[in-house]
Formats: sequence, structure tokens, C-alpha cells
Amino acid sequence: MTPRNEELWFMLRDVRNLLSHLRERRPAHGQPPALRLWAQGRLRCLDTNTADPQLINPFDPATTQRVYAYGHAHHDGNGITAPATQLIDRPMLIATLPVGYGSDTDAVLNRAEIENHDTLSITILNGQPHPSSHLLPRPQTPGRWHTTEVALLGVPGTFRGQYLDNVTADGYAYVRLPWTAVQQLRTALGELRELPAGVASMTLPDLSVDRPGGHGWYPIGNGWPWVCPELVGPGTLLPYLQTLGDDHGLPQYGQNTFTTSDMLLWLDQHGSLLSRTMSAYGQPHPGEAPAPIDYASLPVCEQLRLRAIEYTLRTAAATTTTVTGLAALFSPAEIEELILAAAQLATGPEPLTGSQNTLIQRVHTALDQHI
Repeated sequence: MTPRNEELWFMLRDVRNLLSHLRERRPAHGQPPALRLWAQGRLRCLDTNTADPQLINPFDPATTQRVYAYGHAHHDGNGITAPATQLIDRPMLIATLPVGYGSDTDAVLNRAEIENHDTLSITILNGQPHPSSHLLPRPQTPGRWHTTEVALLGVPGTFRGQYLDNVTADGYAYVRLPWTAVQQLRTALGELRELPAGVASMTLPDLSVDRPGGHGWYPIGNGWPWVCPELVGPGTLLPYLQTLGDDHGLPQYGQNTFTTSDMLLWLDQHGSLLSRTMSAYGQPHPGEAPAPIDYASLPVCEQLRLRAIEYTLRTAAATTTTVTGLAALFSPAEIEELILAAAQLATGPEPLTGSQNTLIQRVHTALDQHI
């Protein structure tokens, strides 16, 4: 009797072991390479159609390597899946899945490799197999509080507080503060002309009613744009000095950027973080459009890091004078040297130094490039 419609899940790592052996051996009778799905009573397993099957025990031809589906395995009593040779039910072939170039199974396996999936799912509908790949559902890790400086976007200064390491609100941290920091935050919000986006008016906790969390910490502003600046990680904050401009999906000339080993990050006109992937040569990949950050698809630690980078860029934009044009090509010390050189040329025949002449040559070169 053909099994009813069902969905079976297999450990992808074990399936790849089967496929590796299949690529090293020819299928039987000149057939195209394929995975075969078998049913034996309640058991479900995959093997291959190779003429020389891989054996668990090289001296026992009955120990053909199989991959059993979750919940449909046969065990030898020691926690190891094993061939079910003593069962009355005879194995029955349910489906064959070609694995050659261009097959549906091959496309699924390639996608699983790219997206780091760990299971192969085979859904049987009306006798036809439909493969797909997935991540195994994982339990939420227990949260831990970490003490650090926390900041609220749009509010000056930082506060000594704690953040939770297993959950975010669109990348923003869940934060709790000691009583003194709660008072400082309330004062800081009261001094603002208008509240930052995402921040609501705040009242102090009533100490006779609201009990603090562990060790006297008060959860404050769940869902507010809390960030942890110290989580910014390795990287460099520098103005962008390429001349392609934002028409090419890059930051504007002189705009603050944050560069990591594999990403170029900057803020758009709305203050949202954009990213471009960096090549091994330290340049953005050509033809790639800047992408907003999809925080929900990232691990919590990466979400917190990117929000810290966003805070760093916002702070730099608010606290420093943006240097644009030719001035962005020179450091403050070099600009001062150029001013002195101009004064010397205007007031007398005093010769310029070698470094001043070099800087003037750089100015002429930059002018030629910008004209």
C-alpha cells in the first residue's frame, strides 16, 4: 500500500554524505544519479541508486548506508540508527529524486548551502516528491543582562544600565536602569523641545507600587530606540572620499561612513542605516544596490552591533562639522599647513618647505579631478 501524503525531514549533513558517495560511484544500470525514498512499515529512509552502495560494516552487505527521517528511524539499542533487517514489512520504494545538474533537488541543496539550512524536507503529495530545505526550529535562548553604557537615539549622553542579550525590538535593545539613571533620563527628556521618534512621555516609577527587577534595576522604555554604543565592534569611522556620488548607490562625497572588514555602512537622508558588501580589495561590490538592514533576519548580537554603528554615525554627524569638497581630502593639520603656505606666498619671497610644495601639488591634482 502506497503511504499517504506526508512530510519527512532528514538531517542535511547526513544526506550530503550519501551524495558524496554517489558522485564517486556510478549509478546502477546507467541510470541518472538519484536519491531513493523507501518505506518499511513506519520507517522512512533515503539511500542512493549507486551500483556500489556504501556500507556501514564493510563485511555485511545488509548494512547499506541509509539516512532515516526524523521520527521514522530504527535504532540498534545504543542510540545508533541501523538497518531494520528483522522486520516483517518489506521495503517499498516511495519516490526517486534525481540529483543531477538542473534538477529540483540540486537547486534545493544549493540554496540550503547558501542559507546555511540544516534539514532536507521531502513532501509527498499524490505520490510525487517535493524537496525543500529549512532551518530546524530552535528554542529561545535564556536571556542574560549585561551592564554597559546605553543610549537613547535623540537624547544627549549615555546612561549606565543593562541590556538583554537574547531579544531586540527591531534591533533596539531592551534596557533596564538603576534608580539614579531613571531620574537622569527623566530630566534629560524633560529638557528636550520634542521627544525623539519612538519615545513616549515618561513618568517615574512609583516606588510604593512598582518593584524593580533583579538587584534594583527598572525596565524602562521597552520598544524605545535604545542602543549600546560599546557594542560597535571593529571598524573605521571616516568620511567617504570617492567621487562616484550617491547616483551610484554610494555615500555622498565627504559623508561619514563606517567600514568593517566586509561592509560599508552609512545613513540615508532619513537617518536609516544602509549597507554595501565590500570585496576582498576593500571596494564595494560593483552593481550592488545599497540595502536597508533587515534586522529580523540577523542574530541578536549582530542587530545590536548594527544599531551601535547607526548611533556612532548619528553622533558623528551631530557633533562634527561636515567637511566636503576639496577640504575633505586633507587632514586638519594639512589644511593649516596650506593656509601658512598661502600666507607666505602673499607676503614675501620666503621659500616654501618641501611638505608645503607637496601639499600644493596635491591641491592641483585634486582640482584637475574635480573640474
